[in-house]
Amino acid sequence: MKPETRNQKPETNTNKKVPNPQKHSFGFSAFVFFGFFSGFWFLISGFAFPPTIHAAAPIAPLYANDFEKVPEGDPPADVVVLGGAFSIKKVDGNTVLELPGNPVQGYGVLFGPEGQSFLGVSARIYGTASGKRTPEFGVGLADTNGYKLWVMPSTGELQILKGEDVKATVPFTWKSGTWTVLRLQVRKIGEGKYSVDGKAWEHGKEEPKDWMVSFAETEEPPKGRPSAWGSPYSSTPIRFDDFAVTKVGEE
Repeated sequence: MKPETRNQKPETNTNKKVPNPQKHSFGFSAFVFFGFFSGFWFLISGFAFPPTIHAAAPIAPLYANDFEKVPEGDPPADVVVLGGAFSIKKVDGNTVLELPGNPVQGYGVLFGPEGQSFLGVSARIYGTASGKRTPEFGVGLADTNGYKLWVMPSTGELQILKGEDVKATVPFTWKSGTWTVLRLQVRKIGEGKYSVDGKAWEHGKEEPKDWMVSFAETEEPPKGRPSAWGSPYSSTPIRFDDFAVTKVGEE
């Protein structure tokens, strides 16, 4: 038996591999550098190359008519004349629907889709004064007894009518011999609550951002076709152009 040796050193395995700290520190540094660079590039790319935001396409109108393809003479079949000698005419290179200055009464036309509510209607209307006499004109929704946006130069007002009743007014300055753009809509704003909104402005100028006149309706709006109206009290023609009808969403 071999005697014990208290101070005997343990055997050393000379074949055991010892990790090289320098070798692993290089890989770790590369990983940190790559992560930092990727994060930095992601950050600056958001500023240098912002995502492209595409504007929503405008909603196509349910109906539109600028009369440019309509021959002179009788109104097209999709315009229903309610009275008055309306006709298609070429004026200064522009094709329009014209109401003659006589007889001096109120007349109108219907156009666009039938049997719908919550619509918007717009048109351009031209008129001239004769001395102190001025025309009156407007656009409407829901057939003949529905709502109208009415230009009343004699009182300097823009009105909303329901049938023949004036429901709301706002001061409005009309200029003789210019085209006026009118826009009217009926929309649902809550359960049993509706709003009739209108605006008007001189063609060629900026459209008002907000609605100029509104009427709070508590009865369900009737269904019917959009319309355009004119009363040539100045005994001069009233001309109409650019009819358009759109669907109005609920709020």
